[in-house]
Amino acid sequence: MSADKLAEALREIMAHDDFGMDAKVVARARQALAQHEREQTLISLTAEQSRLGMYDEAEKQEPEKAALKWPKARDVARLEDMSPSGHLRITLDTDNDVCVEVYDGKETFVSIEFCNGGGGGGNSPHLRAALIGAMSAIEQDNAERPHRAHPRFSAIDAAKEAKP
Repeated sequence: MSADKLAEALREIMAHDDFGMDAKVVARARQALAQHEREQTLISLTAEQSRLGMYDEAEKQEPEKAALKWPKARDVARLEDMSPSGHLRITLDTDNDVCVEVYDGKETFVSIEFCNGGGGGGNSPHLRAALIGAMSAIEQDNAERPHRAHPRFSAIDAAKEAKP
């Protein structure tokens, strides 16, 4: 069975909670499906980058250096350095579009989205790739300096990871 057909079957199984499956099996299936979706997005992005000529000759010779570093979570946030409540939040939605949310800690709240190009949009592939890299950087900063991790989103991520 191909990976795509397996992923499709897993999606269908996960849509129904009445199968009486063991919670550990369901959790492993969800992890496998999420990994498959990340890999498919990476394949699509790499193909898109190649098509757009985004790799230089050195990257073609050493593709591992050009690979995008994917975050572990699909929703990351970091408090800003200059206020107690301003933050930057970056998420990957179900289409792997990148959504950016900025709050100044007072009254200004802005949200923007950069699409992956699969269903329209995709006009900023370099910026989208950089934002995905920024998600990984936020995860790294949150791990190394947790006092500036956004408390609301850190708690959500911790709760998701704790579920079997």
